[in-house]
Parts: sequence; structure tokens; C-alpha cells
Amino acid sequence: MRPLRPLTALKHLAACPRGGALPPAVPSPRRRWLWSGLAAAVLGALPMVVLARAPSPLARAQDGCAVRAAKHASAATVSLGAPVQLTLTVQADCSHSQAPLRLVVVADNSVDMGGLRMDGLKRAVAGLPDLVDLSRSEIGVIAFHAQAEILTGLTRDPVAIAEASRRFFPRQGHNLVMGVRAGRQMIEQARQQPGAPAATDVLVVWVAGPADQADDVVLAEAKAAKDAGILVATVGANGLANFTLLEAMASVPALFFAETLGDRFPSLMREIVTNLTVVHLTGAQVTDSLPDALGYVWGSGVPAPRVRGNDLAWRYAVWPAGGLTITYQVTCGAIGRHAAHVSAAVELQFDRGAPQTYAFAAPEIACVTPPTVTPTPSVTPAPSATATATPPATATATATASPTPPAAAYLPALWKSHCVPTRHADVAMVLDTSSSMLATGAAGEVKLQLALDAASAFVDALDLPADRAAVVAVSSRSDVLQPLSGDRLSLQLALARLFHHVRYGSRLERGLDVARGLLGAPDRPAASVPVIVVLTDGLTGDPAAARRAAAAARDAGITLYAVGLGETVDEAVLRDMAGAPSRYFHSPDGADLRGIYLDIARMAGCAAP
Repeated sequence: MRPLRPLTALKHLAACPRGGALPPAVPSPRRRWLWSGLAAAVLGALPMVVLARAPSPLARAQDGCAVRAAKHASAATVSLGAPVQLTLTVQADCSHSQAPLRLVVVADNSVDMGGLRMDGLKRAVAGLPDLVDLSRSEIGVIAFHAQAEILTGLTRDPVAIAEASRRFFPRQGHNLVMGVRAGRQMIEQARQQPGAPAATDVLVVWVAGPADQADDVVLAEAKAAKDAGILVATVGANGLANFTLLEAMASVPALFFAETLGDRFPSLMREIVTNLTVVHLTGAQVTDSLPDALGYVWGSGVPAPRVRGNDLAWRYAVWPAGGLTITYQVTCGAIGRHAAHVSAAVELQFDRGAPQTYAFAAPEIACVTPPTVTPTPSVTPAPSATATATPPATATATATASPTPPAAAYLPALWKSHCVPTRHADVAMVLDTSSSMLATGAAGEVKLQLALDAASAFVDALDLPADRAAVVAVSSRSDVLQPLSGDRLSLQLALARLFHHVRYGSRLERGLDVARGLLGAPDRPAASVPVIVVLTDGLTGDPAAARRAAAAARDAGITLYAVGLGETVDEAVLRDMAGAPSRYFHSPDGADLRGIYLDIARMAGCAAP
């Protein structure tokens, strides 16, 4: 029997206040649990429920997601040039949201599923109507042994599902191919029915013994289902099953589960169905476009927005448990009544399905002429008597105060050399996506979000497409999210995917080696300066390997900048990696991270300082 693999704990990272710490109650490592971010990557390509767009201030989508978006001003009347505070709040409750399914259970009905396992399987199938909203979803049940048997077609009738669960009975044979094929055909026929609703199509395949067919035949049948847009989850219900094969059959490895105790089958079925149906709110983006008559007061935003002309934007990679609250100030620049925005909206992002946008109602602000101040007449002093001379007082010696030492000021970036860039640059951005990057910085913002925003500003500052950039995520492994490209949209979309690549571990040398490979491609223009910008928030797993990888990059003619984010960085290692003090930067709280990246962007076309 192949040993069960350890728990994939990524699902729990979003709940951790400090990215490395797991919640006290961690489920048993006997089974592979779904991670919502990984499920989103798979489910985003499948037909999913589209949450209904609803108006502000209170909206309830068809699936039970309630949203309240509001904006108000601290004063309705403001003097010309005076500030007024604006507050945006968003509350969302998606606890009752559920995506519709076409779910077909394909279950091993062989003697290897007998005894307590068969009892557990029957209870798991019989409990499905309690897990799924049958007004929007359908369930089918297929048993396989020497052949496949349809116990019930896709139905919304809980009685039919309960009756199907009682028809399981151990028999000889393991015709897994026929079972998977029957499940695929059942779903494809349902799709072709007139007026068939959009839904997520899922096969949950329970296997208790070795398949009668060769592995390649089984995998070909599973591939046919996946190619048809069906999500395939597999369960190894007995140690006799081929766990390696079942994992390969699943749409992604995280959709393979190992549970051999029959009394746990109902809870495992609940876990699978819940992760497939419950829609989780994962993040948001707020945009606010100001009219020309109102000017943003720099430094007033909490949290700070990204500002482009009159447009303000806030991005939340993790949805705050208490909802969103944003405050900032504007000043009146013209007399009259003005709407507080031209347009303002919040885009809610879910772990599946399309993002949904909700508009804010615009309060009005009356900008008036400041009140005229009437000068107070001066008082003429009365004549005073002739003053009598007073002898001068004897001077008393006083101690001279010691000079106050100057206060220390932190300068985010102080270049030791300057140049006017004369060449274009090819820049590989290597960004730490280890689990600690999900912790919050001193200002309360997630560190990976700070890094994402800084890298996004960096991309905007490049002279694309003459300059080019690549995006590399590094944790325990290295992933190229975007090869060298001069397309701004492709680069920004790659940065937006950083949160899907969070893992334990930090092996910077792997990211550096990948970046060096991208910049060393034979077709890369020799006229462009090769640059690597690496950012990390902590200690690398192998400092010596990181130093060697950085030295190899510099020896290849690549200019390397190292950026440390937070208080736990190994500054000595990062300085050595950069190769020169002027190419190492430290941002203790992330407040100046954007400025650091913009400085690097301005120097990208220069020779290594």
C-alpha cells in the first residue's frame, strides 16, 4: 500500500493572522483537503454560477450573497479649499451562497467495498440531499463492478437518491473504465437537454480495489471526462486501490482523497461537496473616480490608495472578516454642488465564478465661498505716565542647554551613483510567495499585497514594449508566471496570480536560477540591459545556495537588485546577493516599497552601479 501523503495545509493559510502559523485544530493528515485558491484555478475554467449583479446600498444575489456598499461625507457643506472626509464601507455576507452542480457519484460496488465501507458509502450517498440545494442542483448515482449500473439518473428528487443509496451490494469485478464512462455520458446527455441550466459538472469516483483495465486505459477515460469540462475528484476507499492512479485521474492532485475508514465516508462526502458548492468571498477591488472639482489630499487615505490622476484604487487580496472601511480626504476646488465621485464601485472576487461589481451611491458636497472675516478695529492706547529709570539688574549666570541631538530619519533609497538610462532593459521580477508573505505588515496590509502593488507600479514605470519584464514566484519551488514580455496587461495579470502560488518554504536560489535562464535566452536582444529584482520577507532556506545563484547571475552580466521587506530579513545575505550596497534596499514596514521599485525602474537601463 502506498503511504498516505501529509496534509496539504495551504487551505488554512488565509485564516492565519501571521502567515506561518496554522490554526490550533488541523484536520487529520489521512485525507487530502481542498484549498480554495487551488480550486479556484481549476473551477474558473468551468461553467459556474454567475452571481447576480444587484444595486447598492443593499443587494442580495440569487444565491444568497448579501452586499451593502455605502459612501458618505463628513460634512455636506465645505468652504472652498477646505478638506472633507469621505468614507466607503462594504459589508458582504456570502454564508448562504451555493453554486449549482450536476454531481454524479461513481462508486465501486465490488467486494472490496464490502462491510463497514459499504455501510459508510450508503450513508454518504443518502446524505447528499442535505448537502446540496436540489432546487438548483442535480445528483446521479452509478455503481460499477464487472459492469456499470445506473442506480439513478440526474435527479432533484431526494427520495430517488435515498433509494439509490440502498441498492449498493458487493459484487465481483472492478470495471472502473465503464463506471467513469457512464458518468461522463450521463452529464453530457443532461447538458444537451433544452434549457439545461449552467452548472458545475462533477464526477466523484470512489474506488476500493485495483481496476480491471490497464492504467493507461483508465487514464484515457478520465482524460475524456476532463476534456469534456467535467471536474473529476477521486477517493481511495481501500488500501488495495492504486492511489497513484487515482491521483493522476483527478483534475488536480488536491482533488484526490484517501480515506479507508467507512465511518468517515459521510464526513468526507460533506467536505468534498461543500468545497465544490459553497462560494467563498476571497478579495475585492474598490475604484473611485473623483470629479475635477474635488482634489485628493495626498497622504490622507487609510489604507493608502493607488492614485492615477483623479482615479483612486484599493486592492484587497484577502477579504477582511469585518468588511471594508476606507477613508480619505478631498478639498473643494470650485464653487457649487458636486457629486462626491464620477463613478465608484467595489468588485467582489470569489473562489469561483465571475467577479461581481456593486456601485456606490454618490453623496453631494456643496462647496461655498469662505466666510469674510471682518477686521477688528485697533484700540488707541491711553497716554502713560513718565517712566522712572530703573537701575539695571545684575546679570545672573545661567547654564547653557546641551544641543538636542538630531532625530533619525529613514531614507528609503539613497543612490550612490546616478545615470541617465540610455538602453532598454529586460527585467525578471522574482517575488517571494512563501507562506509568511500572507502575514500583515506594520500598517496592517498583507505583505504579498504590498509587494504586488509595488511590482505593479514598477511595470507601469517601464518603457514598454521596448523594455520587457518577467514574473517569477518563488517559495519551496519556482514558477514562471509570465516570461519576458512587453505587454502591460499580460504582466499585470501575472502579478494578480501571485496569491495562487503561496507555499511553504523559501528557496531564493531556485527563483534566481530560473530568472537567469529567462535572461540568458539566445533570442534575447543583446542591446537590452538584463536585470533581476528579487524581493523576500525573511530567511532563505539555503543562504549559501542563494549567494551562489546570485553570483552566477552577476557573472552572467546581469544587474541584480535585492529588496528586503519586513523586520526579519537576513540583510547580510541580501547585500551579498546584490553584490553592492547601492543595489540592496530594506523596507521595514512596506510603506516605501513602491518608491523603491520606482527608483529601480528609473535605473533599469543603466550599467550596474
